Amino acid sequence: MESWSRRRFPRLAKKAKMMNDETITYSLEFAEFSIDFDVKRNASIERTRSFDSHGPDFVFAVADTWLRIGHSRHLLISEFNSGNLIETLRGLEKQLGNLISTPDIGKVIPRGGLGVWMYGYWNRLNLDCSVPDDEVIYGLLFPLCISAHNDDYIAAYRYNGMPTIEVTTRPRTEEKPIHVWSEFDAEKMVCEVRELRQSIETRLNASQNGPGSN
Repeated sequence: MESWSRRRFPRLAKKAKMMNDETITYSLEFAEFSIDFDVKRNASIERTRSFDSHGPDFVFAVADTWLRIGHSRHLLISEFNSGNLIETLRGLEKQLGNLISTPDIGKVIPRGGLGVWMYGYWNRLNLDCSVPDDEVIYGLLFPLCISAHNDDYIAAYRYNGMPTIEVTTRPRTEEKPIHVWSEFDAEKMVCEVRELRQSIETRLNASQNGPGSN
């Protein structure tokens, strides 16, 4: 049985780091930042077993999702709001494999500026000072979001033909949102996300069904 320990992945999704016996962190790494998934072993096994009608290969992965920049991490989605990470990764894999290209997006936002525009949109709504084009632009940009939770956004799209992923968050201690973006190889990233998802499924199945499992 494969142990609940460190495992490495090549290229973009290249690290899985054991935090403790309960948590292991998987990472999708880009040029200036990473998206970390802290998978909770015991909680995942418990949730998986609660869906006993789904068959022996079903896995429910409970995880926190973080933005990591250097040595700092900012929580994007807590385990209580994220649903099944396996399904989230399936959706990410599908969206990265079919990136939306919005015509004239450069006339609406700068590259990597989707999340910042979303902050402005909601602020204008709250202040009752929306502008005429807001709803039209929102309708164009929202489908590019992989995840939109409160003040946190993950989006992937083609900007003037170039694959772009961006993350925006507003930590409670910060007045201004933190936003980062990166160009990436879409074909390779699809493979990396698939490999990461399959590794989590294999690891949790082994932990659940192997000797010494709870």
